[in-house]
Amino acid sequence: MNKIKFSYVWDKLNDPEFTTIRTWNKEKEEYYKEHTGEEFQIWKAKEVYPFRLEYVICHAFLRDVLLKNPRDISQAVLRKDVMLDGQIREDWMKRILKYEKVLLLIFSKNEPSQSKMEDMEVMGALK
Repeated sequence: MNKIKFSYVWDKLNDPEFTTIRTWNKEKEEYYKEHTGEEFQIWKAKEVYPFRLEYVICHAFLRDVLLKNPRDISQAVLRKDVMLDGQIREDWMKRILKYEKVLLLIFSKNEPSQSKMEDMEVMGALK
């Protein structure tokens, strides 16, 4: 099964639809585009300490892969993407905004047949 790791259990991961912003490179873009529509395990990455293990947070389907300049992503999406325990993580926001290109991955916890991407709430913020 496909797997994507997160450093934190971000607030967005509780939502039925969520985005994640990833650094861009050609190989990543090709990989994610090749797996659009497929199910992913969403993992919490290991902590620094060896006794903290990785674990699965949830499962979600990759709906779309968009190549973007981070400054062209709506502020609502950016803020939601870096929210942890109800607080915007400014350090992560700055990290994202320094790149010229990023991949904006759009996930849904619904089966592909149960939800159309154009109906997703998050898409309204991306247009």
